[in-house]
Amino acid sequence: MRKLLIFLTVLCLLAAASSAFATEILINGGFEDGTGNQAPPWSYWGGTGGAVANPSQDANNPSPRVWSNFGNPTYINVAAQNIYDKLWLMPGMTYHVHAQYYIPSSEVQPGITPRAGIYMTFTNGTFVRILDPRVPDNNVPPIPNANIPVTDQWYTFDFDWVCPGNPGDPPLQCSYMSFRWYGTDGNTIPVSNPGGYIDNCSFSAEYYMPTFSGYVKDAATNNGIPNATVTISTSTGVVLKTTTTNSSGYYSVAFDWPYPLPAGMPLKVDATANDYISRGPQSFTVTGTNPAIPNVLMDAPPKISGFCYTTNSEPVAGAKVTVTNGSTFTVTATTGTDGSYSVFTEVGGGVYTVSATYHNKPLDPPSRVVDTTSGSQSNVNFTYSGPVVPRPSDLLFSVDTDVLPDSGPTGPWPTVVPTGGSLTPIATPEATILGNVKWESNVYTDYDGYRFGTSYWDDQGQHPIPCNGATIVMALKPTRNTTSVPWTSCVDIFYDRLVLGIRNNDGLVNVRRNGSLDYSTTAIPDGQETILSIVVQPDGSYVVWANGAQMMTRDSTPEGFTSMVPGVTGGGINGFGTYINVGRNNPDGWTTFNGYIGDVYVYKVALTNEERTQLESLVAEKFIGPTISGTCYKQSIYGNGPLSGAVVTVTNGSTFTKTATTGPDGTYTVFTEPGGGVYTVSATY
Repeated sequence: MRKLLIFLTVLCLLAAASSAFATEILINGGFEDGTGNQAPPWSYWGGTGGAVANPSQDANNPSPRVWSNFGNPTYINVAAQNIYDKLWLMPGMTYHVHAQYYIPSSEVQPGITPRAGIYMTFTNGTFVRILDPRVPDNNVPPIPNANIPVTDQWYTFDFDWVCPGNPGDPPLQCSYMSFRWYGTDGNTIPVSNPGGYIDNCSFSAEYYMPTFSGYVKDAATNNGIPNATVTISTSTGVVLKTTTTNSSGYYSVAFDWPYPLPAGMPLKVDATANDYISRGPQSFTVTGTNPAIPNVLMDAPPKISGFCYTTNSEPVAGAKVTVTNGSTFTVTATTGTDGSYSVFTEVGGGVYTVSATYHNKPLDPPSRVVDTTSGSQSNVNFTYSGPVVPRPSDLLFSVDTDVLPDSGPTGPWPTVVPTGGSLTPIATPEATILGNVKWESNVYTDYDGYRFGTSYWDDQGQHPIPCNGATIVMALKPTRNTTSVPWTSCVDIFYDRLVLGIRNNDGLVNVRRNGSLDYSTTAIPDGQETILSIVVQPDGSYVVWANGAQMMTRDSTPEGFTSMVPGVTGGGINGFGTYINVGRNNPDGWTTFNGYIGDVYVYKVALTNEERTQLESLVAEKFIGPTISGTCYKQSIYGNGPLSGAVVTVTNGSTFTKTATTGPDGTYTVFTEPGGGVYTVSATY
């Protein structure tokens, strides 16, 4: 059994005084990472809080470090920085933190409770503070009976700490760590010369680098299944690693540094294979370097497959196909970007009714009866006569609220595109129903949001997203929050490469494009259901629309918009600027949008105005009501052309009247009422 230890050791002499003077800190050793490699000695020598530290010797010089400090410190620390490739921490893993602080009686006064702590900064922007739980936090009175006696003694800092995050999340790279010794909050440390010692500092965890192996087998024949995709995931479904079985159905997956697994961590193994369906994931626990893992059993039931097309033979992506026998079996599948679907039925087959809907509208025929007792049935196709989501193959991702629960935590939000993907929740976003329509409730004070995929900067380097402009179309219902922040992120790509949001305090639309930050001059009303869209052209220019009305325009930029590059801000492996998010950005809870989020479409291309309005109408019909759109033309002896600035009025004569102004291309869109109605449309110029 291979037991590894992350260990960090410091031996130092700390001293400070109320006036400026020179002092020495003696350092011995460095720390060791999980591979047994010894890191250099501390690369940075921390000084005193609220004072100025001026190192007079570089970090690689073995001589004592000497600096001048000024003022009365509130803490003294020793720290290491720029240690990106040396200290990796696993989210959800339990670490044991230990340090000994020698506190001479000359430096302790009655009623003073020394506080010990460790501060860490990670490359993804996470900041962690660990304080000894037996002593007070900031602005909290000292714990009763916890005062240090006025005698020479060692004060021991010794407890367990769980690294933030979920088991299976990417490992965190610690870029900075410091051990600190504090006085009582709000006071300077009452030190005199000589000072105290920090000694025997350690940061450790028990974990393994195991190899998991086993077989994927046909449950009926017990034969191995070749070319099956095997997935190792956490108990909550976070995928850790995948591999493929050989010709005998055997697989082997090795976990190595910097992806260790903590002892006792529960995991699952499952598999997918052509013409097979798994009987379910097998659970096991990390108990050593080669734990026993149960085999994955699979069945080969018949399946029903086909396509959903428009009457123009275009694929219908995102259609819901339901297969049911009316009692014991019901499965719903979503069509992919090519309009295809496939559903495994029961072992032995049966007679099933198959139907399809798209945005809650039935496809033709309304249903088909299919018998699979003789084997799989293909070309069970359906046709849709209405408008569909344009250019599905150019989507980066899209999500639909129909798949969310009616209430409570959403859990991972499955993506329509890519099929089989999902948005990973951050904090606890919940689903809710407003006016018979399902929304995701995004709460600022909870820092709710989602992450699409993983970091686009890993140990293989950056992974830019090639694009030909970009488009975002989404349904939003903002709720005012008085907290004022520079921007919010309804969709956030790489922190500042492309951001679309509505500010919580004033309703202004904010856009970040290649680092810039722009605001609209008009606000989205509090509580208004809004279809918010942005189209960025390849030259970098963009236009923003809200419920069909143009809100913002910006000119082109020299760098254009043909690639979305991760980590321009917040770079590095798992850096905070290397993620794609919905509802907030990755590192900052303060960017959280406060309100409700509906369907979201993010494209790697600039949609045409016709394509954009088609998509907006589809989304609006679900979250607001049907739309009325068209184009106003002017006639002249030189021919017809679009009429910009015409005012179009839509009214039912009593309870509903709305106006819209045509854009430069002469087009307009008016969002009507849920359920629609009969309206009179007129235009003036």
